[in-house]
Amino acid sequence: MSPPTAIRAATRVTDGGRRLPIHRALAEDKGVGLVRGLLDAGGAEQLRAKDSDGWLPIHHAARLSSSAEVVTLLVRSGPWQLAAKNRDGRTPLALA
Repeated sequence: MSPPTAIRAATRVTDGGRRLPIHRALAEDKGVGLVRGLLDAGGAEQLRAKDSDGWLPIHHAARLSSSAEVVTLLVRSGPWQLAAKNRDGRTPLALA
């Protein structure tokens, strides 16, 4: 069953740095439960959203050395992310 439209829409609200809730959850190391909930509610396309620094959500997870469970969830949702570069040309692996 898909999430209600209002909940799905809430996953797409950005802050002043063009960060989605999933960016912030990873940047603040909120844990796998919240990240999984955001992915379930808003879909894996959130993982393609770059913030104002050109960072994907996985860049934030890598910078903070998020748990293996969080990183596994992200990579399984889109393995292409490992090669994605931010505005400075750095991949998530370079930030880890």
